[in-house]
Amino acid sequence: MNQAVVGVLNKIKETKGEEVFSNQRLFTALFNDFAKGEFKGELHLLSLAFREGIFQKLKENPSDWEEIRRHFRVRMSNEYCWTAEQTDFVVFCFLCVLGKASIPENVLELKRLQNEAENGDAAACYKLGLVYETAEDVTRDYEKAAFWFQRAASKGHLDAQNRLALCYYSGRGVQQDYSLAEYWWTQAAQRGHVMAQFNLGIRYSYGLGAKKDVRKAAHWFLQAARQGYADAQNCLGVIYRDGNGVKQNNSKAAYWFAKSAEQGCAGGACNLGQCYLLGRGVKQDGAKAIFWLKKAALLEDSRAQFLLAQCLEEGVGGQKDMEQALHWYFKAAGHGSGEALNRLGECCYYGIGVQRDRRQAEIFWEQAALRGMKKAAEYLKLLRYYKKKIPQSSVSGNGDAVNESRKEDGLASEIYKNM
Repeated sequence: MNQAVVGVLNKIKETKGEEVFSNQRLFTALFNDFAKGEFKGELHLLSLAFREGIFQKLKENPSDWEEIRRHFRVRMSNEYCWTAEQTDFVVFCFLCVLGKASIPENVLELKRLQNEAENGDAAACYKLGLVYETAEDVTRDYEKAAFWFQRAASKGHLDAQNRLALCYYSGRGVQQDYSLAEYWWTQAAQRGHVMAQFNLGIRYSYGLGAKKDVRKAAHWFLQAARQGYADAQNCLGVIYRDGNGVKQNNSKAAYWFAKSAEQGCAGGACNLGQCYLLGRGVKQDGAKAIFWLKKAALLEDSRAQFLLAQCLEEGVGGQKDMEQALHWYFKAAGHGSGEALNRLGECCYYGIGVQRDRRQAEIFWEQAALRGMKKAAEYLKLLRYYKKKIPQSSVSGNGDAVNESRKEDGLASEIYKNM
């Protein structure tokens, strides 16, 4: 946004009045005269904006300028391939001429950022990259975002190096290149950037675009965990718990799970709850297990929701509460937990805490089987086997009821043995 352009428009208005804005030839001549031949690109935009009625719309409804801006962003983009910045430029020029608004701070800030970035300021380059990545007051442009991240990263800006690595990893705004992603993450991680350290840990832990290397993953998770990053602390706890890349150590696992859980990490809280539930790395404590599992469950961790439901059903750490258990089974099932869906099928089949409903049990088991639950698949197999074994139409009268009873008793016995 160039304040000089607003000055030119105001001179025209003072000299000839607002009516001149509807006379394209006169307006163009006056603008060129007052601007002394400068701002030819801006003149083209303003002339077209006057012709399309943007000025008149703003004059009639200045309080609705945000809605008018949104409308013309779409219209001018579709009809003239304007960018959002070009539409914003003419809208704010017109608002200033109408005396309805000063130049908005966000527009001035964007202009300052562009000037500072073009002059080589690393922080400004990074911020401008974020503006284009998040579509903050501009049209989203991943190529421009990556360009400015690259400029900042090459000057040693750590956040930009991490962002640029993500661009190369995902192929967003640049050609996908895992080696360059690793290079920039390593550059930032070695200088202590916690997110770059965590991203390298994830990369090596799962072999994402690189050979899986749990030792390297453990190294980078440890660096990030020491800086207090909760997700890294949880990942490090999992590595110690499972003994992947490091010597298995339940005490260290519980320590890092606790660090993570205390910061509100759902995964850390769930894992810490399991530690207390099983007495793994800490003294077994049902009440503490319930406390941490509930923390994680409230954060929508489906595994914690299922484990909490089990604890409430079995009375771990206190009295049994089947109503609450069912509540958490349903919550976990809603997040796609095969274990929860399977247990809900069992509850419906036997009427545990709910009214007995064999058809609903079958539905739950079908959903659980689709999610890889072998036990649910076995239940379905048994259910369908007994349906075929004694068809209802094989006898008439009271014999139907007898056969149906025999069929249900046999199925129930088989399912009970599998529970």
